[in-house]
Amino acid sequence: MIEHIIKITTEKRIKERLKYKNKNNNRLSRVGGQADEDVMYCSKCEQCWEYRKKGNGNKQPDRVLHYSNFVTFGKKRIICPLCKNNKTKKGLR
Repeated sequence: MIEHIIKITTEKRIKERLKYKNKNNNRLSRVGGQADEDVMYCSKCEQCWEYRKKGNGNKQPDRVLHYSNFVTFGKKRIICPLCKNNKTKKGLR
């Protein structure tokens, strides 16, 4: 009897966790799907980049962040703002 109750409770918790995880409602956490939306790949400098906007109360200005060791699979291919302005050469930052 106790084993049956434990089994049902465990299955219920697992289903709830999977349901929450699949919703992807938490936009503040940096999960894989979120990174795929925010991070792009620049074919000129061959680096991944994202445009980081300042949030409420953040003293830092808006900026572009570059990542040299980042997975490029599934990323949008968009030239980064620094390469558009011809301020960088290939591979140099």
